[in-house]
Amino acid sequence: MIDPCWQATGWYLLVLIPLVVCMKLLSLWLNWPGGRRDLLSFFFAPSLCFSSWHNRRQVCRKDFFVLAAKSFFFCLLLGFIFFFELRIPPDLPPWLQGYLAVIPFWLMLEMVQALLQVLWMPAGRLVPPVNVHPIFSASVSEFWGRRWNRLFGDWLYEICFKPFFRAPVMGLLLAFVISGLLHELLVSLPYLVVYGKSLFGLMLVYFVIQFLAILIERKWLAASPVAGRIYCWLVVLGPAPMVLNSGTLRIFQMVGSC
Repeated sequence: MIDPCWQATGWYLLVLIPLVVCMKLLSLWLNWPGGRRDLLSFFFAPSLCFSSWHNRRQVCRKDFFVLAAKSFFFCLLLGFIFFFELRIPPDLPPWLQGYLAVIPFWLMLEMVQALLQVLWMPAGRLVPPVNVHPIFSASVSEFWGRRWNRLFGDWLYEICFKPFFRAPVMGLLLAFVISGLLHELLVSLPYLVVYGKSLFGLMLVYFVIQFLAILIERKWLAASPVAGRIYCWLVVLGPAPMVLNSGTLRIFQMVGSC
């Protein structure tokens, strides 16, 4: 019998693949490229919107050493975790599991970023990073707008925020609501199918909190960089178990037993 965690991972991929195709097609519909070569390269690229794919740059010698070191470190770390089964204990409270998963989840995204960049290096281009040093974020808007998960972030900016440039608050709300719904589809649906339990609503509420936090930040914290930085991490990490919930942890194999 297939382990339930791996079943959840399989359902996640079954939802993810057609979803990525649809997101790419929507981006292409809004920004149709000039040539067929660009179209094909984008369709097989690790980017969801065409404007993001254009941000790739020429590979330099330094990139080889940096990516080799990153790949070695992350492969070593992953092997160490799985060999010694250093995953989150399943009997802990869900909120504690979520907090314990923050650093492993960040490291996992960094590993995915290194892997994607290594795979596309033979083409002579360095694909845009997934994360851009999120630890240096000075505000909630900077964290979500410029530093965290640019694969989704750039697509949300192009599809949701840009069309509402005359009504930026509406565009911002739409971006966070769509982000929440996409996460619900990717995580809550597979969890419901495999475990028969509903987590629907947690991720959507998390992203609505982020939207409200940005409005508060812009109104009262714009003049205080130190307070803005503290506020950023309280807002992003405080409700983190809502997004790093039981579904996320099991889909990404972060708990010791399912």
